[in-house]
Amino acid sequence: MQYLTATDLRKIAPATQKMPQSDENLVSTKAFLRRIDKLGFQPIFAAQGTPHTDADEPLKSRHLTVASNDDGFAIAILNSHSIWRRAWIGVGFCLTNRLFMIGAAVPLPRWRGFDEPLETALSYKESLTEAKRVLEGWQLEDHQCRWLAKQFATSAWLKGHKQPLPKALSDPSIASGSAYGFLHLMLKVSREGGLPPAPTDRVVPGRKLKPIIAPDALMHAASQTFQVGLRGLIKYKLGTYAFPAFNSR
Repeated sequence: MQYLTATDLRKIAPATQKMPQSDENLVSTKAFLRRIDKLGFQPIFAAQGTPHTDADEPLKSRHLTVASNDDGFAIAILNSHSIWRRAWIGVGFCLTNRLFMIGAAVPLPRWRGFDEPLETALSYKESLTEAKRVLEGWQLEDHQCRWLAKQFATSAWLKGHKQPLPKALSDPSIASGSAYGFLHLMLKVSREGGLPPAPTDRVVPGRKLKPIIAPDALMHAASQTFQVGLRGLIKYKLGTYAFPAFNSR
């Protein structure tokens, strides 16, 4: 795993640095990263959105940072140094520096600090790892690939965003033997963009989907990918697992 340096973080996501003094009562992403560094987690991915009306400067913008330990277990923080956007902590798994799934996500109440929510999120590690093993052992049949692709296509994009054609996700060139591998591959192609859109009422076919790059969209896709896998385990009677998911509202 290739870890990001402090210089890398400053370039990719300036908001991961020390907050302006006027915002010292909010959760500091930099302080959070220092805390999880002591647990063996180092940053591997970061993304930052453009400034908006409630966060009009780079140090306040919405940003997502993902850190991993040597075993590939990951901790993510979605934050903005503004009181108008909810912050989140997520835990899950990394396959590469850019590909990660969020198995469980918990809100981060800024006025209470991050220690308690972090402890809650990490409490899911053992059961998440068990669910991951079941997904890795589930060898998919064609009809199961199609079902997972449809679930992914209708849930991995934020509300109001274009959705892809499910058939494009279950194409043999994308599908993988295990459910876990298939979920990662669907996440990969969604992050890259270029998927054909699902049919709409428009006469002229829509443009191909853009890559998923915004912090909230990335967090949502990473969370829903794992949730799709869990729904598949329940549908095909392979296991029953339930973890809190990210909610973009």
